[in-house]
Amino acid sequence: MVEQLENGAGYTNFIGQTDAKTQYDIFLKELLPNGYLYNKLTSISHKENCDSACYDCLCDYYNQRYHSMLDWRLALDLAQVAENKQYVPDFINNSYWKSLLEKRISAYKSQENDAVDYTEEKETFIIHTSNENVLLAHPFWSKNKIDSLCTKYNCSFDKVIYINRFIQNFQ
Repeated sequence: MVEQLENGAGYTNFIGQTDAKTQYDIFLKELLPNGYLYNKLTSISHKENCDSACYDCLCDYYNQRYHSMLDWRLALDLAQVAENKQYVPDFINNSYWKSLLEKRISAYKSQENDAVDYTEEKETFIIHTSNENVLLAHPFWSKNKIDSLCTKYNCSFDKVIYINRFIQNFQ
């Protein structure tokens, strides 16, 4: 982290020199389940009105060139990975993913004239069309995990759609 203001208060230098617990409390704790930011982002009023980023959470004038890359759901998943290296994000057990995906799949179905169905599996959604299964994958999943899920749910690897692309394409 770099403080950009010439006459800055020095908080960046201070935080960089603090112990790991203080850094954890400042940067990570509030993004984990039951943290203030986690609760605010996952509140019904926010998650139902913000698909990836809005001016109430991540967007501001100064980062506008990056708005299309910002996603609070991915940020929450990243915080959980940073806190627990064994954590593997999924779409079913995290309500902030599940509700959005159900809306997007519904939009996809209407675009495809309802010739689409889906099933909720242990950690993901499988979209069924008349001739193929499509796996919705998380960008943090390893290639081995995706390969394993493709085999388990009879999806060819070229029919994997990463969740951030799916959300952008079916609004």
